[in-house]
Amino acid sequence: MWRYLSAVSAAGLLAGLSTGAGAQTMAPPPSSPPPGQPAAPVVSNQPLSYLFTPGPYARLNTGYSFGDSGVGNSWLIGGGLGWRFTPNIRADLTVDDRPDFRQNTNFGIGPGPKTGLDNLTVMANGYYDFDLPMIRPLVPYVGAGIGIARNEVDGVTVQTSSTAISHLTGSEKNQFAWNAMAGVAYYFSPNLALDVGYRYLDAGNSGYGVPLHTNEVLGSLRFGF
Repeated sequence: MWRYLSAVSAAGLLAGLSTGAGAQTMAPPPSSPPPGQPAAPVVSNQPLSYLFTPGPYARLNTGYSFGDSGVGNSWLIGGGLGWRFTPNIRADLTVDDRPDFRQNTNFGIGPGPKTGLDNLTVMANGYYDFDLPMIRPLVPYVGAGIGIARNEVDGVTVQTSSTAISHLTGSEKNQFAWNAMAGVAYYFSPNLALDVGYRYLDAGNSGYGVPLHTNEVLGSLRFGF
């Protein structure tokens, strides 16, 4: 009888030790965010080298351009194609149109009527993205670029006196242009970002000697692929 009880006790002890060891070596289940709390963004707590691998991207631009007093203001629309070379450095080629400027004219008797001015730029730009993990998924940047501005002014006719009529023919000129930019992008994922920034543009002159310098508020949507 004692031998039987000893055997049963030993078997039970071995089974208990085996169960305890299995419980200790079992990996805990993956944690999940508390109910009602969204999961952390994909781009948070990751180095830029993980988030941004070299490759192409496309962008769509829109915004508003505040010109000098001689040309007024205009909305803008455009887009571009680019390439990320390193986690911090990227470049793109952009085309932006500003069709709603109004050029002041002058017939030797002071400011004359306004006429339409359309500005189109083709720019090669370079950017530096700053690695600041504490504000991720926000990524600030600075950039600059050079290119060509096509400034097209409409013709206008005006009666300068009771008997005289003056004509101002239209003009279309290509000018050297440069711009400087700064802003911040919000990355929904490594391949999708909303970019909001400021841009200063020097587009030469409008075609009648009036400088065309603008301060712009720009919004862009960037798609990596």
